[in-house]
Amino acid sequence: MLAISLFVNILAFWLLFNLPWLLRDRRPGAGDPPQRQWAMPLALGIALTVLDALRVQFLLQMGVLAGLGALMYWGRSIFLRR
Repeated sequence: MLAISLFVNILAFWLLFNLPWLLRDRRPGAGDPPQRQWAMPLALGIALTVLDALRVQFLLQMGVLAGLGALMYWGRSIFLRR
């Protein structure tokens, strides 16, 4: 799943950076082809994929923490009843 996300992110940034070239008239000598602009979309795609993976991991950890907190609160309320 991570590889698919990486591919989609890189493709989206590549299209975003090369959209002006793709939309205008592509005569020979009309400008740089999009193959020359690959470093920035690659770097941004990798960064977005890493941040997305960390966000999912963070949400999972917060869910486990909330579940343990609720379990401890429930256990405390049972044992401290009068």
